[in-house]
Amino acid sequence: MNPFVEETEVDRIELVDGEWIDIKRRLAYQDSDLLTSDDIKDIQGNSSAVPLLKMCIVAWSFKDEQGQPVPITVERLRRLDIGIGAKIMEQIRNRVPFV
Repeated sequence: MNPFVEETEVDRIELVDGEWIDIKRRLAYQDSDLLTSDDIKDIQGNSSAVPLLKMCIVAWSFKDEQGQPVPITVERLRRLDIGIGAKIMEQIRNRVPFV
């Protein structure tokens, strides 16, 4: 295995109705800075999955009402269906067990 993480290392997670999300297969050492910072905490100081999702999601197939790609933003991630979010988090934890 290459000891260096390449941007092209992604895994596709198949969702319902032909939708998909691509996530990083591995995290780089620099990514651990976010995982230990206050950026991953919510207002009450609890762990928040949103920064981790933002860091790990590379692409997705979601489109808006006009058929245009929906950008991956913190606001969109906060509004993501909880079932889809849980599935993504499960896949991330399978690849990055320390999160």
